[in-house]
Amino acid sequence: MFRILLLAFLVSCVPGAKQSVTSGAAANPNAPSRWPLGVFPKTMKFSNQFTTAELDELQDAAVSWTTHAGAGTTFISSSKAPGSLVADRSGVANLDSLLDGVFAVYKATTWNSDLPDSALAVTQIFGVRRNSGDADEYVEIVEGDILVNYDDFPFLPESSGGYDLFTVMLHENGHFLGLNHNYNFNSVMYPSIGYSTFYIKPGSYDISTIQSKYGLGGGGAGPAAARRIASVETAAVRDDVLKSGKGVRIMLELHAHGECVHKVDGTRVGSHPVKLK
Repeated sequence: MFRILLLAFLVSCVPGAKQSVTSGAAANPNAPSRWPLGVFPKTMKFSNQFTTAELDELQDAAVSWTTHAGAGTTFISSSKAPGSLVADRSGVANLDSLLDGVFAVYKATTWNSDLPDSALAVTQIFGVRRNSGDADEYVEIVEGDILVNYDDFPFLPESSGGYDLFTVMLHENGHFLGLNHNYNFNSVMYPSIGYSTFYIKPGSYDISTIQSKYGLGGGGAGPAAARRIASVETAAVRDDVLKSGKGVRIMLELHAHGECVHKVDGTRVGSHPVKLK
């Protein structure tokens, strides 16, 4: 099985020039993750199973990161036009099959048995570890998809009560861009959400973090040209990554019983208390 990165890693990273790849157990479980520099915008598709009202929320949540944190860079390009929607693939038996070159948000009315059914949503990121064992170790993101758990939870705006879909998607898009959970109250990445939780935009902490991560605006010095790396998003490279196992599988399972469990290649490496309800 390809080693998958589920949900997210830690925050800001500017990689060094070395680009070794490893899948070894000695790798840093807390290495930050990021897309290759200079490859934005990422085109995100939406499932054709979402209602018009839900698509409005998905679109607005994607645009919000660019509006408030992009500093001239468009992070996510998306469309809710009927011709741009894709068939829902949340019901696939093997989540590895989502490494298909399509970055999408799926409406999971049947939650995958490999995922904890206490998770509101999961952002699955396929990544390759770089600079393993070095201080500048990081995970280069290859592809990402978001699955929203409609099987176990109700969501606004269509439900008469439930979790705010815009807030959930704002949070998941942060994971898609490489952000992890944190306890800063000026952040949409705080690992606790309830029926009364509503965010209208990324917080000040999110903005400074994402801009530093990608060298945008005043959030960072900006990566040197020598540190730019080639995108690994071609079909041939994706296929090689999948077959060779050159990747990492890290799961951050956000459980409704009050604990976020961190796993590396199936081994529990840490946890912290949270509260979903």
